[in-house]
Amino acid sequence: MNAQLHVRWPADRLFWSVLEAPVWNRAGVLPLGLWPAFEDDCPVSASELHAVCAPIGEGRLLVCAARRDDLAQVAPTVLSVIPEVVPEFGSAATARSLNLLIGSFEPAMIARTRRRTHLVTALTLAAVFSLTVFGFERRAERQVSSANDSRRVSAQLLSSHSPDNLTSLRADVARLRSLTKEIAQLESAPDVTEGLAAILNGWPAACSAQTRSISIGAGGTTIVAVVEGDASDFIRGFRLAAGWTMDEPQMSRIDSKTRLTMHLRRERRVAP
Repeated sequence: MNAQLHVRWPADRLFWSVLEAPVWNRAGVLPLGLWPAFEDDCPVSASELHAVCAPIGEGRLLVCAARRDDLAQVAPTVLSVIPEVVPEFGSAATARSLNLLIGSFEPAMIARTRRRTHLVTALTLAAVFSLTVFGFERRAERQVSSANDSRRVSAQLLSSHSPDNLTSLRADVARLRSLTKEIAQLESAPDVTEGLAAILNGWPAACSAQTRSISIGAGGTTIVAVVEGDASDFIRGFRLAAGWTMDEPQMSRIDSKTRLTMHLRRERRVAP
């Protein structure tokens, strides 16, 4: 670990506690609702401390806190402050999960990177939406053109063919069938407007994620993204639009990042 970017503090410089919290199962800043319980274990005023937590199983959280004055003295170039060791009573948690430089003490460099990532994601989704609208316009033009061709061929059949001219008639009939098939394929193409709207409306702005691909088809919408660290915050923050469901997300860990695949589908409407 680069000593200039990542700092380890001795465990006795920090304040520790184990709380019962069955409804909270992720690492991060200690939730406001758990501060009263933590303050009961703390020898100093909670207003002097900045606390983080990590789950250690059986509905319990390990809490690690440091004095705000000490954290304020950390150099701006430092990206993380973690314990040198985790006490034995909280050994189910890792030191890396107890980084104190988050929340109000998040380094400016990390905050800028996250905002930049959110901006790139928003621009990507806007570009996808623009291309989708352009595709709708082109599809509509093709449908009108194909319908006009079909009517023109029908008129030619009625006006120019006699019963004895079977070869030419069969060729025109084949052409008419081909045009009809093309129209049917265009009309059956999935409308991606609702799928795209479900992504744009549900995307969690508070989580950092890089979009790898978005596939929208008749079977639903598939999103592949790369999330910094654990992807559970991103999944919980994703708001499903009314009438949509999400399959079990697929995740694979790549170093400090998580590759996440989510599939959204429209709920089946039951006929009354």
